[in-house]
Amino acid sequence: VGFLFQKMLVLLLMMSVGFAAGKLGVMTQQGNHCLSVLINKVTMPCMLLHASVSGERVLGNGDVLLLTGLYFAGFALLIALARLYRLALHPAREDGGVYELLMIFPNSAFIGIPVAAAIYGSTAVFGISLLNLPFYVALYCYGVSLIQGVPMGKVDLKQIFSPLMITSILGLALYLCNIRLPDLLAEPMQTIGQISTPGAMMLIGSTLADVPLKKAVCNWRLLLLTAGRLLLAPVAVHLVFSLFVKDEMLLGLVTLIAAMPSASFVSLLAAEYEKNEVLAAEGVFLTTILSVVTIPLMTMLLL
Repeated sequence: VGFLFQKMLVLLLMMSVGFAAGKLGVMTQQGNHCLSVLINKVTMPCMLLHASVSGERVLGNGDVLLLTGLYFAGFALLIALARLYRLALHPAREDGGVYELLMIFPNSAFIGIPVAAAIYGSTAVFGISLLNLPFYVALYCYGVSLIQGVPMGKVDLKQIFSPLMITSILGLALYLCNIRLPDLLAEPMQTIGQISTPGAMMLIGSTLADVPLKKAVCNWRLLLLTAGRLLLAPVAVHLVFSLFVKDEMLLGLVTLIAAMPSASFVSLLAAEYEKNEVLAAEGVFLTTILSVVTIPLMTMLLL
Protein backbone atom coordinates (compact mmCIF):
# COMPACT_ATOMS: atom_id res chain seq x y z
CA VAL A 1 0.00 0.00 0.00
CA GLY A 2 2.86 2.36 0.83
CA PHE A 3 4.39 1.70 -2.59
CA LEU A 4 1.06 2.33 -4.31
CA PHE A 5 0.52 5.54 -2.34
CA GLN A 6 3.97 6.65 -3.49
CA LYS A 7 3.00 5.89 -7.09
CA MET A 8 -0.22 7.89 -6.67
CA LEU A 9 1.81 10.82 -5.34
CA VAL A 10 4.06 10.60 -8.41
CA LEU A 11 0.96 10.78 -10.62
CA LEU A 12 -0.33 13.70 -8.54
CA LEU A 13 2.97 15.53 -9.01
CA MET A 14 2.70 15.03 -12.77
CA MET A 15 -0.82 16.42 -12.61
CA SER A 16 0.47 19.35 -10.54
CA VAL A 17 3.01 20.20 -13.25
CA GLY A 18 0.20 20.24 -15.79
CA PHE A 19 -1.96 22.31 -13.42
CA ALA A 20 0.81 24.90 -13.06
CA ALA A 21 1.44 24.89 -16.80
CA GLY A 22 -2.26 25.52 -17.36
CA LYS A 23 -2.36 28.37 -14.87
CA LEU A 24 0.74 29.96 -16.44
CA GLY A 25 -0.58 29.60 -19.96
CA VAL A 26 2.16 27.19 -21.04
CA MET A 27 -0.51 24.60 -21.74
CA THR A 28 -3.52 26.08 -23.51
CA GLN A 29 -6.94 24.75 -24.44
CA GLN A 30 -5.90 24.37 -28.07
CA GLY A 31 -2.63 22.69 -27.08
CA ASN A 32 -4.51 20.35 -24.72
CA HIS A 33 -6.77 19.28 -27.56
CA CYS A 34 -3.75 18.43 -29.74
CA LEU A 35 -2.09 16.55 -26.85
CA SER A 36 -5.29 14.62 -26.17
CA VAL A 37 -5.53 13.58 -29.82
CA LEU A 38 -1.85 12.54 -29.82
CA ILE A 39 -2.29 10.39 -26.71
CA ASN A 40 -5.55 8.78 -27.80
CA LYS A 41 -4.56 8.13 -31.41
CA VAL A 42 -0.81 7.50 -31.22
CA THR A 43 0.93 7.00 -27.88
CA MET A 44 -1.75 5.02 -26.03
CA PRO A 45 -2.35 2.62 -28.95
CA CYS A 46 1.43 2.06 -29.12
CA MET A 47 1.55 1.28 -25.40
CA LEU A 48 -1.37 -1.13 -25.56
CA LEU A 49 -0.12 -2.87 -28.69
CA HIS A 50 3.36 -3.28 -27.21
CA ALA A 51 1.86 -4.86 -24.09
CA SER A 52 0.06 -7.36 -26.33
CA VAL A 53 3.13 -8.57 -28.22
CA SER A 54 5.85 -8.47 -25.56
CA GLY A 55 6.43 -9.64 -22.00
CA GLU A 56 5.36 -12.80 -20.25
CA ARG A 57 2.03 -14.47 -21.01
CA VAL A 58 0.75 -14.47 -17.45
CA LEU A 59 -2.85 -14.51 -18.72
CA GLY A 60 -3.94 -17.58 -20.63
CA ASN A 61 -6.37 -17.28 -23.54
CA GLY A 62 -9.22 -18.42 -21.30
CA ASP A 63 -8.32 -15.77 -18.73
CA VAL A 64 -8.26 -13.09 -21.43
CA LEU A 65 -11.77 -13.98 -22.64
CA LEU A 66 -13.03 -14.25 -19.06
CA LEU A 67 -11.59 -10.84 -18.14
CA THR A 68 -13.23 -9.24 -21.18
CA GLY A 69 -16.55 -10.75 -20.13
CA LEU A 70 -16.06 -9.51 -16.58
CA TYR A 71 -15.54 -5.98 -17.85
CA PHE A 72 -18.85 -6.16 -19.75
CA ALA A 73 -20.56 -7.45 -16.59
CA GLY A 74 -18.87 -4.70 -14.57
CA PHE A 75 -20.34 -2.01 -16.82
CA ALA A 76 -23.78 -3.56 -16.48
CA LEU A 77 -23.43 -3.41 -12.69
CA LEU A 78 -22.20 0.21 -12.77
CA ILE A 79 -25.07 1.22 -15.08
CA ALA A 80 -27.57 -0.19 -12.58
CA LEU A 81 -25.76 1.51 -9.69
CA ALA A 82 -25.70 4.83 -11.54
CA ARG A 83 -29.42 4.69 -12.19
CA LEU A 84 -30.09 4.06 -8.46
CA TYR A 85 -27.82 6.99 -7.59
CA ARG A 86 -29.68 9.26 -10.01
CA LEU A 87 -33.00 8.33 -8.43
CA ALA A 88 -31.60 9.01 -4.95
CA LEU A 89 -29.91 12.33 -5.78
CA HIS A 90 -32.80 13.81 -7.82
CA PRO A 91 -30.60 16.12 -9.93
CA ALA A 92 -32.04 18.57 -12.44
CA ARG A 93 -33.43 16.67 -15.42
CA GLU A 94 -30.86 18.10 -17.84
CA ASP A 95 -27.97 17.12 -15.50
CA GLY A 96 -29.09 13.55 -14.79
CA GLY A 97 -27.19 12.05 -17.70
CA VAL A 98 -23.94 13.75 -16.64
CA TYR A 99 -24.23 12.33 -13.11
CA GLU A 100 -24.82 8.84 -14.48
CA LEU A 101 -21.87 9.06 -16.86
CA LEU A 102 -19.58 10.19 -14.03
CA MET A 103 -20.58 7.10 -12.06
CA ILE A 104 -20.41 4.60 -14.94
CA PHE A 105 -17.19 5.41 -16.79
CA PRO A 106 -13.81 5.13 -14.98
CA ASN A 107 -10.53 6.71 -16.05
CA SER A 108 -9.11 3.32 -16.95
CA ALA A 109 -6.47 4.42 -19.44
CA PHE A 110 -4.84 7.56 -18.03
CA ILE A 111 -4.85 6.49 -14.37
CA GLY A 112 -5.91 2.83 -14.37
CA ILE A 113 -2.97 1.60 -16.45
CA PRO A 114 -0.13 3.11 -14.34
CA VAL A 115 -1.84 2.06 -11.08
CA ALA A 116 -2.44 -1.51 -12.27
CA ALA A 117 1.12 -1.74 -13.60
CA ALA A 118 2.43 -0.64 -10.19
CA ILE A 119 0.58 -3.55 -8.54
CA TYR A 120 0.66 -6.35 -11.12
CA GLY A 121 3.52 -5.35 -13.41
CA SER A 122 3.61 -4.84 -17.18
CA THR A 123 1.13 -7.66 -17.82
CA ALA A 124 -1.57 -5.47 -16.31
CA VAL A 125 -1.20 -3.00 -19.19
CA PHE A 126 -2.56 -5.61 -21.59
CA GLY A 127 -5.16 -6.68 -19.01
CA ILE A 128 -6.45 -3.12 -18.74
CA SER A 129 -6.35 -2.68 -22.51
CA LEU A 130 -9.03 -5.38 -22.76
CA LEU A 131 -11.38 -2.86 -21.14
CA ASN A 132 -11.40 -0.77 -24.34
CA LEU A 133 -13.85 -3.12 -26.05
CA PRO A 134 -16.60 -2.96 -23.38
CA PHE A 135 -15.73 0.68 -22.60
CA TYR A 136 -16.44 1.97 -26.09
CA VAL A 137 -19.39 -0.35 -26.60
CA ALA A 138 -20.94 0.97 -23.36
CA LEU A 139 -19.95 4.56 -24.18
CA TYR A 140 -21.41 4.74 -27.67
CA CYS A 141 -24.28 2.30 -27.25
CA TYR A 142 -25.49 3.61 -23.88
CA GLY A 143 -23.51 6.68 -22.79
CA VAL A 144 -24.19 8.79 -25.87
CA SER A 145 -27.89 7.88 -25.88
CA LEU A 146 -28.01 8.74 -22.17
CA ILE A 147 -26.51 12.21 -22.51
CA GLN A 148 -28.46 12.95 -25.71
CA GLY A 149 -31.69 11.63 -24.23
CA VAL A 150 -32.43 9.51 -27.32
CA PRO A 151 -32.96 5.75 -27.80
CA MET A 152 -29.81 3.68 -28.38
CA GLY A 153 -31.03 2.77 -31.85
CA LYS A 154 -30.48 6.36 -33.01
CA VAL A 155 -26.81 6.50 -31.94
CA ASP A 156 -24.15 6.49 -34.68
CA LEU A 157 -22.17 3.34 -33.86
CA LYS A 158 -19.45 4.25 -36.39
CA GLN A 159 -17.87 6.36 -33.63
CA ILE A 160 -17.08 3.19 -31.71
CA PHE A 161 -14.18 2.35 -34.03
CA SER A 162 -11.57 4.68 -32.54
CA PRO A 163 -7.81 3.98 -32.78
CA LEU A 164 -7.84 2.67 -29.21
CA MET A 165 -10.74 0.34 -29.99
CA ILE A 166 -9.08 -0.95 -33.17
CA THR A 167 -5.76 -1.38 -31.37
CA SER A 168 -7.47 -3.24 -28.54
CA ILE A 169 -9.07 -5.72 -30.97
CA LEU A 170 -5.78 -6.12 -32.87
CA GLY A 171 -3.82 -6.58 -29.64
CA LEU A 172 -6.33 -9.16 -28.43
CA ALA A 173 -5.98 -11.12 -31.68
CA LEU A 174 -2.16 -10.98 -31.57
CA TYR A 175 -2.13 -12.11 -27.94
CA LEU A 176 -4.54 -15.00 -28.50
CA CYS A 177 -2.45 -16.14 -31.48
CA ASN A 178 0.79 -15.71 -29.47
CA ILE A 179 2.34 -13.48 -32.15
CA ARG A 180 5.48 -11.52 -31.21
CA LEU A 181 6.86 -8.53 -33.09
CA PRO A 182 10.60 -8.13 -33.80
CA ASP A 183 12.56 -5.74 -31.53
CA LEU A 184 12.94 -3.33 -34.44
CA LEU A 185 9.20 -2.65 -34.23
CA ALA A 186 8.54 -3.37 -30.54
CA GLU A 187 11.22 -1.04 -29.13
CA PRO A 188 10.09 2.22 -30.79
CA MET A 189 6.50 1.24 -30.02
CA GLN A 190 7.42 0.91 -26.34
CA THR A 191 9.29 4.23 -26.28
CA ILE A 192 6.43 6.12 -27.91
CA GLY A 193 3.95 4.45 -25.54
CA GLN A 194 5.92 5.68 -22.52
CA ILE A 195 4.81 9.22 -23.37
CA SER A 196 1.24 8.26 -22.47
CA THR A 197 1.31 8.36 -18.66
CA PRO A 198 3.18 11.67 -18.06
CA GLY A 199 1.40 13.27 -21.01
CA ALA A 200 -2.02 12.16 -19.79
CA MET A 201 -1.43 13.26 -16.20
CA MET A 202 -0.21 16.69 -17.31
CA LEU A 203 -3.21 16.95 -19.60
CA ILE A 204 -5.59 16.19 -16.72
CA GLY A 205 -3.81 18.73 -14.50
CA SER A 206 -3.96 21.43 -17.16
CA THR A 207 -7.67 20.77 -17.74
CA LEU A 208 -8.37 20.97 -14.01
CA ALA A 209 -6.69 24.39 -13.86
CA ASP A 210 -9.90 25.93 -15.24
CA VAL A 211 -12.27 24.16 -12.81
CA PRO A 212 -13.74 26.30 -9.98
CA LEU A 213 -12.82 24.22 -6.90
CA LYS A 214 -15.02 26.13 -4.44
CA LYS A 215 -18.17 25.48 -6.45
CA ALA A 216 -17.33 21.79 -6.81
CA VAL A 217 -16.86 21.10 -3.08
CA CYS A 218 -20.11 22.92 -2.24
CA ASN A 219 -22.22 20.68 -4.48
CA TRP A 220 -23.56 17.99 -2.11
CA ARG A 221 -24.85 15.86 -4.96
CA LEU A 222 -21.40 15.84 -6.52
CA LEU A 223 -19.79 14.94 -3.20
CA LEU A 224 -22.14 11.97 -2.78
CA LEU A 225 -21.50 10.99 -6.38
CA THR A 226 -17.75 11.10 -5.70
CA ALA A 227 -18.16 8.81 -2.68
CA GLY A 228 -20.15 6.41 -4.84
CA ARG A 229 -17.63 6.47 -7.70
CA LEU A 230 -14.53 5.97 -5.50
CA LEU A 231 -15.85 3.87 -2.60
CA LEU A 232 -19.21 2.24 -3.27
CA ALA A 233 -18.49 1.16 -6.86
CA PRO A 234 -15.30 -0.85 -6.13
CA VAL A 235 -16.84 -2.41 -3.02
CA ALA A 236 -19.98 -3.46 -4.94
CA VAL A 237 -17.98 -4.85 -7.87
CA HIS A 238 -15.62 -6.75 -5.56
CA LEU A 239 -18.41 -8.24 -3.46
CA VAL A 240 -20.45 -9.40 -6.46
CA PHE A 241 -17.58 -10.76 -8.55
CA SER A 242 -15.77 -12.42 -5.65
CA LEU A 243 -18.72 -14.84 -5.47
CA PHE A 244 -17.64 -16.56 -8.70
CA VAL A 245 -14.18 -15.21 -9.69
CA LYS A 246 -11.44 -17.09 -7.85
CA ASP A 247 -8.39 -15.76 -9.72
CA GLU A 248 -6.98 -12.96 -7.54
CA MET A 249 -5.40 -11.04 -10.41
CA LEU A 250 -8.56 -11.03 -12.57
CA LEU A 251 -10.69 -10.00 -9.60
CA GLY A 252 -8.11 -7.38 -8.67
CA LEU A 253 -8.04 -5.81 -12.15
CA VAL A 254 -11.83 -5.53 -12.30
CA THR A 255 -11.93 -4.07 -8.77
CA LEU A 256 -9.15 -1.59 -9.55
CA ILE A 257 -10.99 -0.33 -12.63
CA ALA A 258 -14.11 0.24 -10.53
CA ALA A 259 -12.01 2.25 -8.05
CA MET A 260 -10.74 4.71 -10.67
CA PRO A 261 -11.96 8.33 -10.83
CA SER A 262 -14.45 9.44 -13.45
CA ALA A 263 -13.19 9.44 -17.03
CA SER A 264 -12.23 12.78 -18.54
CA PHE A 265 -14.18 11.57 -21.59
CA VAL A 266 -17.34 12.60 -19.71
CA SER A 267 -16.32 16.26 -20.00
CA LEU A 268 -15.69 15.85 -23.73
CA LEU A 269 -19.12 14.27 -24.26
CA ALA A 270 -20.84 16.97 -22.21
CA ALA A 271 -19.16 19.66 -24.31
CA GLU A 272 -19.90 17.89 -27.60
CA TYR A 273 -23.63 17.52 -26.86
CA GLU A 274 -23.96 20.93 -25.11
CA LYS A 275 -24.82 19.57 -21.67
CA ASN A 276 -23.49 20.83 -18.31
CA GLU A 277 -19.76 20.78 -19.16
CA VAL A 278 -18.83 22.59 -15.93
CA LEU A 279 -20.58 19.93 -13.82
CA ALA A 280 -18.75 17.18 -15.73
CA ALA A 281 -15.40 18.91 -15.24
CA GLU A 282 -16.09 19.38 -11.53
CA GLY A 283 -16.92 15.68 -11.17
CA VAL A 284 -13.72 14.65 -12.94
CA PHE A 285 -11.77 17.09 -10.76
CA LEU A 286 -13.13 15.89 -7.41
CA THR A 287 -12.87 12.19 -8.19
CA THR A 288 -9.36 12.55 -9.63
CA ILE A 289 -7.93 14.50 -6.69
CA LEU A 290 -9.56 12.34 -4.00
CA SER A 291 -8.56 9.11 -5.77
CA VAL A 292 -4.99 9.72 -4.59
CA VAL A 293 -6.26 8.71 -1.13
CA THR A 294 -9.10 6.32 -1.98
CA ILE A 295 -7.25 4.06 -4.46
CA PRO A 296 -4.58 3.00 -1.90
CA LEU A 297 -7.38 2.64 0.68
CA MET A 298 -9.48 0.39 -1.56
CA THR A 299 -6.38 -1.59 -2.50
CA MET A 300 -5.57 -2.19 1.16
CA LEU A 301 -9.13 -3.22 2.03
CA LEU A 302 -10.14 -5.22 -1.05
CA LEU A 303 -7.05 -6.66 -2.75
